[in-house]
Amino acid sequence: MSTERINGPKINPIQQVQLPVIDLHTLSNGIPVYAISGSTQDVIKLEIILEAGRPFEKVRTASRTIASLLKEGTANTKGEEIASRLEFYGATFNTSSDIDTTKITLYCLAQHFESIIGIIVDVLSNATFPEQELELFKSNMKQRLEVDLMKNDVIAYRALTESLYGENHPYGYNSSIDYYQSLQRTDLISEYNATYGLNRCVVFLSGKINSSVINTLDKAFGSYTSVATRSISDFDNSIRPVENLKLESPNPYQSAIRYGKRLFNKKHEDYAGVSVMSTLLGGYFGSRLMSNIREDKGYTYNIYAGIDAMIHDGYFYISTEVSKEYVEDTINQIKLEIKRLKSDLVPDDELKMVKNYMAGNYLSMLDGPLKSSRIIRNVISSNMELSSFEKIIAKTLTISSSEIRDLANKYLDLTDMTQVVV
Repeated sequence: MSTERINGPKINPIQQVQLPVIDLHTLSNGIPVYAISGSTQDVIKLEIILEAGRPFEKVRTASRTIASLLKEGTANTKGEEIASRLEFYGATFNTSSDIDTTKITLYCLAQHFESIIGIIVDVLSNATFPEQELELFKSNMKQRLEVDLMKNDVIAYRALTESLYGENHPYGYNSSIDYYQSLQRTDLISEYNATYGLNRCVVFLSGKINSSVINTLDKAFGSYTSVATRSISDFDNSIRPVENLKLESPNPYQSAIRYGKRLFNKKHEDYAGVSVMSTLLGGYFGSRLMSNIREDKGYTYNIYAGIDAMIHDGYFYISTEVSKEYVEDTINQIKLEIKRLKSDLVPDDELKMVKNYMAGNYLSMLDGPLKSSRIIRNVISSNMELSSFEKIIAKTLTISSSEIRDLANKYLDLTDMTQVVV
């Protein structure tokens, strides 16, 4: 029997992670297009990212509602016809939003791109938000919120973000049934006209890309002339007092625990190091919190620590759900693991494992042009240079145990964190 079958193959550390070749084009109207070619399949992925999220809202929940209703009808085409034409070509078309941006995503065969791209541009340029679709959306959101607000983890998340940012901050206010029910079609049209435009738009293409595809895109999309006129709303960026919140919930059996602290976005010099530190603490299955509180104690199915980084800010958090009788000891164990991280150097083998885990994830996300476009999109839509990704990778692969300890002492102080127990 070979040695490898007894001891397993040798594990070699990942030395570097490189971005694929990226071609930057500019459409006739000035919109940048980041293209990654090289697919062996006759497939194209198109992503249009617009910075048109909560920071630009004048009417609460409008940005999410607009994104959800974009493809439900235009001045030229009814929603049913849009869906039928896309189905005819075997295309997948979605619109979605996060706190900062709206994303329009299309998957189609390269041979049908010319026939489909006009539909997508029409949706972006001429959406009408039919009254009937708006009322249906309101009804669906009412039902969804009623269900979500029965869940302890949702209640804890909402309480944490409101505590960290305040209810007058776009990252802090919580959507409500009243906000959705009060939305009018005129609100959506006004917000849409003020926040959607070529000056806040970036396009990402991946798959079987050639000059013909770029020319087709420019012919269809280069004439898009809408300009976003809305500036970012003024919001309170002051640091709020630390709170300890204990909330009642409809679920008498499980308790949700969340810790949170405002930190920074991905541009910060410590972002990469804190990402490694939080992964080691609670960011993967072999993390310290997981090993202790799930594997050893059996208190929870999952416990996680990480950074939620938006364009204009970000926060560190720890999140888990446990039975009520385990809440106190779970909190004690979290404190213990943070204390260890702040006092003891991380053993070399553990740090090497975390680095390989994170680098392996990056390699997986760069496996082929369709996946790689997601990395490129995340970097560019965070208002970062592509070189920033290389710096994050370099720090991930070279960070030392002493740097981890220094960062833990700098940022992991539970007395500076909001604690929420639901």
